[in-house]
Amino acid sequence: MRLIKYLSIIAVLAVLASCKSQPEAEKPAEKSQAAASKGDPALGKVKYDTLCASCHGPTGLGDGPAAVSLNPKPRNLEVTTRSDEELKKIIKLGGASMGLSPTMVAWGGVLNDTDIDNVVAYVRTLKP
Repeated sequence: MRLIKYLSIIAVLAVLASCKSQPEAEKPAEKSQAAASKGDPALGKVKYDTLCASCHGPTGLGDGPAAVSLNPKPRNLEVTTRSDEELKKIIKLGGASMGLSPTMVAWGGVLNDTDIDNVVAYVRTLKP
């Protein structure tokens, strides 16, 4: 009777140990999914060139053709210290959402979240 009890306890512990290792096996997939959500800079450049370059300029210096008539001038994206999440919010909800210039357009009605991730990924490539 005692032998059966000990074997049952060992079997339960073995099952618990194997269950515990299963979530760790899922972690690499989570990491790759998180990496994929960072965005594609090449796709972001297409959207940037279409929607952002007129103000921020082709290289993100804030010197696009529309910048001449804007006050305040668009930010130099090469030197931004904003986090990805902050940039996403600014792009999606506009400059006023972060206490910045209300002339920074809210692109959330035009760009979906993937597009915004792509634009942010492209902006990160502009750093010198």
